Amino acid sequence: MDGTLKFLAGVMIGALAGAVAGILFAPDSGSKTRKRISKEVRKLKDELVETTEKRFAEIKKDFDKIAGEYTSAAKEKISKITKSSSLN
Repeated sequence: MDGTLKFLAGVMIGALAGAVAGILFAPDSGSKTRKRISKEVRKLKDELVETTEKRFAEIKKDFDKIAGEYTSAAKEKISKITKSSSLN
């Protein structure tokens, strides 16, 4: 896990812990507190999904770029080998 993902995971965990602590210490009824916790958890889940999807898209873009570079290099080498073997 790279530094960015570790940082984002830490932020998400800290936000969740803070939200839950704040809700638990608020003077609301049990059902109201459970609804607020559920709402906060859904919100954090959505944020985590969005962040993960963005990061995955970045990784895929990087992978596609690198794969394209290697594919081009391999095609060039195959072409050189083919040309040199046909000359002999």
